[in-house]
Amino acid sequence: MRIIDHIVEIYKTNENIWLNYNEIYDLINKDVFGPNKHGERGKRNIVYRLLLNYTDLFEVDDNYRPKKFRLALNDNEKENVDLKKKYTVGESALYFNNKMFNEVTFSLEREYEKEVEKNHKFIFGEGANYYSVKKKIGNRICDGFVYDQDLGKLLVIENELGIHDLWGHIIPQIIEFFNGMNDEDTKMKLKYNVEWQDNHKLSVIEAIDKAAYEIIVVIDQINFDIKKARKDINELLKYFTRNKEVRIYFKEFKVFSSVDGEFIYQVK
Repeated sequence: MRIIDHIVEIYKTNENIWLNYNEIYDLINKDVFGPNKHGERGKRNIVYRLLLNYTDLFEVDDNYRPKKFRLALNDNEKENVDLKKKYTVGESALYFNNKMFNEVTFSLEREYEKEVEKNHKFIFGEGANYYSVKKKIGNRICDGFVYDQDLGKLLVIENELGIHDLWGHIIPQIIEFFNGMNDEDTKMKLKYNVEWQDNHKLSVIEAIDKAAYEIIVVIDQINFDIKKARKDINELLKYFTRNKEVRIYFKEFKVFSSVDGEFIYQVK
């Protein structure tokens, strides 16, 4: 079950009383969050974002601080809530073959990561091989790796949601990755403690030894000046890596869904 399903179950077992997000968090089984690198505060924020995103599912009472929610049910639904909605809808839409596809917005980073992994060749190219391996680099954990056999480079992947702050959240992680990739112990672990495909292993080891790697941030919405950000970040990173050729890149990857469950994708 998804977190939103667990929230619905809480209301069903508590006679649909008004609850704020902290009260829901106190009642929910914490195991549903899985590994969460932002701690308890991050988990509470996930609950709050889900309540806000599913606007057609909940009633909201703004007279309370924090505001309270309950399921928006009619008399026939009180015993059986059929939660079919899987995705929340963003502001953008695309039209293809006379069909509308609404932008999918993600409340949880791990849901977005699944879409990135599933569509990695569309995002990175046919020569890309995605490794969904979370490894500690510096003091942060990256979301995965791509070995690009066409470029002969290892790509360190960080999947992000546009709601995260660029300089307060994303860039500190990137700096840690650059620091970590200069650490000999980290490089040894990456070379020999990751199950690289046999036909890639020697090439990956060579790429790590030669610092032939790049850091790619895949993000669902770029809400900053990407050219200026890349220039500022790459200038900053010169102080953190001996290899002046190493760069950071951003890729905006969006998912769009039709009402009948078809998907199309957009990469910038």
